[in-house]
Amino acid sequence: MSDEDKMIEVNGEYVRASALSLIEAGVTPIEIKYAPISDLYGEEIMALILQYSVHNLVTGEITSDEAETLDDDTIAALFFRLIRKAYTLITKLRRLGSNIKWIAVPCPKAVIGRTDVGERIRAVTNGDIAARGLRVMIRKNALSDKAAVAAFTSEMGNEGIKTVIEGFGDADFPLRDMLGLLPDALVMTGLLDELTDRTKAPGVRALIDYAKSLKADVIASGVSRDEQVRELRAADVFGLIPAADYSGVYDFIGKPLEAIAALMTAREG
Repeated sequence: MSDEDKMIEVNGEYVRASALSLIEAGVTPIEIKYAPISDLYGEEIMALILQYSVHNLVTGEITSDEAETLDDDTIAALFFRLIRKAYTLITKLRRLGSNIKWIAVPCPKAVIGRTDVGERIRAVTNGDIAARGLRVMIRKNALSDKAAVAAFTSEMGNEGIKTVIEGFGDADFPLRDMLGLLPDALVMTGLLDELTDRTKAPGVRALIDYAKSLKADVIASGVSRDEQVRELRAADVFGLIPAADYSGVYDFIGKPLEAIAALMTAREG
């Protein structure tokens, strides 16, 4: 069977390897957008989280979650391409004097165990100071391999790349492990309803204080009500990502931005 005919299974569907192999060449249509992290008043974008999907001839679209099922070399090639895209954008934002502090790129579990990540990122950034605005986001499904994650975060620190970890506040989130990993930011994906419950709110605020004691910024994802916004202000978190059904009074940007939209926002700011 030729390379062109070889098939890769993705969630029960099959995608031609010839289409996926173009990822490495930068040819495959990869839709990249950036989820804006807003300040708590809807006045400013604080940071961005890269989101992506890969379009192909069979399934039509592979989401970032489904991309985790691709073979390790393909997903690594995609990750390093996304790193280059994010680095290019943060460099342009810095030149414009934007207040956007960083862009986080989600790191697939398969990449965390590699030994060449720092070297490959260094090849992209060439030690440029703008790389300080580049972050990698570790997904919760990778946290079970404690040794690999610890080595990865250490390597990223040596390269001057800060880390973001998602899933903070979930029932199975390894809170104790954060003492060793010392992430620079934590994305809180739950507990927003509890934060507005009088009996449960003190416990949630204690968790936020724990994160802040580690010098980690806290980002609340999925904010849907102004009552939650007020409690997040009181807890002094870094920023928020509004839910799609947010209907409060603040002018949060809820839809992911394309790169050009991020640049235009920076110019307007």
